Amino acid sequence: MLTRLPVLTLLPANRSPANSETLTPARIQGRPLSNWLDSYLSGLPHIDGSPIHLEFLSGLTAHRGRLLTGEPERGKAVHAASFLRERRIVLEDTLIENPSLLRLLLTHEIFHFVWIRLSNGSRREFEQALHREHRARTTSELGESSAVARELLQAGDEAQRSLRWRSYVCESFCDTAAWAYGGLKCYRYFRLAPEWRKRRAAVLSNIRVSRA
Repeated sequence: MLTRLPVLTLLPANRSPANSETLTPARIQGRPLSNWLDSYLSGLPHIDGSPIHLEFLSGLTAHRGRLLTGEPERGKAVHAASFLRERRIVLEDTLIENPSLLRLLLTHEIFHFVWIRLSNGSRREFEQALHREHRARTTSELGESSAVARELLQAGDEAQRSLRWRSYVCESFCDTAAWAYGGLKCYRYFRLAPEWRKRRAAVLSNIRVSRA
């Protein structure tokens, strides 16, 4: 079982150096967003760590390695991004209108922070699970991010443990955690066969997390 819980701190909406005023705090499912987040965290495995700052912004796009907001003509639209050194997660503000998807994506992003704190042995344990799947010629994943990362793999990446392969393993871990703890039973990107889902869940339950 995973242990300890990260603390999320909600950054003000529409922050800017020239204007420190904020909008009326958002509500989700009839409750203030901060209350919803407290309830959400109580449903996660208990993970410890320094505060992770959570920010909601509009019109997120990714362009040349940068996260943009309010520039829809530049880059590819994205729902979320994590900045590990800053301990900050940015989410598309429209997710507030879709609590189920918000929970799924936020779980994925939180587990990026978990991944970097895992021991090498725990990372390799999850990686070995993926090796077994690939030897069995599975073709599916448990999330969009890992599915995209898997499609980018080239011959030799797995054997050489290339950057592409290691990026895929990370995304697969985060998508697996989101599948396990994100609260959705059905989602169009949950395509991994039930047999392999059970095996991943077993591996995830054996991993010990000290910090996020």
